[in-house]
Amino acid sequence: MEVVLKRIAVATSKGGVGKTTLVTNLSAGLASVGKNVLMIDCDAQGNLQNQFNVKTERTLRDLLLDNEVDVVNVRQNLDLINSGKQNLADAEMALSGKTFREAVLKERLKDLSGYDYVFCDLSPTITLVNTMALYFCDYLLIPVSMSFYSITGAHQILNKAVEINQFSEITLMGIILNMYDKRTKMARMVEAAVRDKWGELVFDTVIRKNIAIEEAPSQHKTIFEHAPDSHGAKDFTKITDEFLLRI
Repeated sequence: MEVVLKRIAVATSKGGVGKTTLVTNLSAGLASVGKNVLMIDCDAQGNLQNQFNVKTERTLRDLLLDNEVDVVNVRQNLDLINSGKQNLADAEMALSGKTFREAVLKERLKDLSGYDYVFCDLSPTITLVNTMALYFCDYLLIPVSMSFYSITGAHQILNKAVEINQFSEITLMGIILNMYDKRTKMARMVEAAVRDKWGELVFDTVIRKNIAIEEAPSQHKTIFEHAPDSHGAKDFTKITDEFLLRI
């Protein structure tokens, strides 16, 4: 049976909500159950590159400009395209005057195959690269942390997706509550507001605030490798299961 590739942008217009953490551990969860996953780092900070501690000669910058890229295998069933970090700005500058520049990434990867899922980890700002990633993707997945600014960030990225939808359809797949601590009034208020606003689009599973999740990147490990018995690993296992039911 032919694999139907599904392309997911993980994005919001608010920093510090756990986008890279979500891409890393959801991708690792899917890879662990036999799914082939490609992660694309679309952020000049290069957090995915830092997470897996890998460097490549040809990055997203080179893919966009020269249609050449190194895809590095970081775990079984799990591959990565690095952003090129600050060099990614070269691509934005060079392509800024190109007609229909939003479609460049989609055109470059039009023959991509062999994967079940592609995750694009976007920066919190609205850049040309982010716009290209949203145009390339079929679905949008939004993490929301426990602040009302995070809800505002979700609204902003949804507005951008509506704009993109004039040219290429992207669907809100879901919203995931992250860094959740049910003991705090703020967490309960944010959860209530998010579920009231988006209803069934909000994942039933929440990712609890967990020190092991925060520690894992410094060890260049996924949560499953760093602390397999932690609340964080259990939550991401549930998120993986729910993701597979929703897509």
